[in-house]
Formats: sequence, C-alpha cells, structure tokens
Amino acid sequence: MEARAAVLPSTINSSKLSLHRLYSKCKSRGIAVWNDGLEYAEFIHALWNMMLTNEEFRPEAQKIEEAIGTGDAIQLLSDVFAESRKSVLN
Repeated sequence: MEARAAVLPSTINSSKLSLHRLYSKCKSRGIAVWNDGLEYAEFIHALWNMMLTNEEFRPEAQKIEEAIGTGDAIQLLSDVFAESRKSVLN
C-alpha cells in the first residue's frame, strides 16, 4: 500500500470551511442532532456517511474526501461539531 501524500494546510483549511458550510446546512434542516443514543464516534461517522450519500451534500462531501481523505474529513467534521456545541454552550 502506497503512503498518501501530505495534505497542505491550505487544503485542510478550505476543507474545514466547506465542512462548516455542510454542517450548518445539516443543522438548519435538523439533520445534525446528536440525541438518538449513538456513541459520539458513531454519530460523527453516521453524519459523514449521510453527507456522502445525500444528493444535496454529496458533491461537496466527495470533494472534501478526495482532497483530504476519509479519516481527516471525519476528524475535521468532529472538530466542527465540537466547536459548534462549544459556542452554543458559552
């Protein structure tokens, strides 16, 4: 298996901004709600999978995944979700 090339910080930043947009859309539609008994990691994975399969969100989610890979996309989505929860709690 060949190692993946390093991802540029600018690519990470633009991917995170895209994830913020996607997450905001999901949240405004009531899709991104963590209350159904899932563990946190399961919820983040399920949210990412929904973004990849939903007709509206798929194109942007696929671009993110192609740019940074699945693992980094899920980690950034987790960061975006945590930041959103933190700002609501403050």
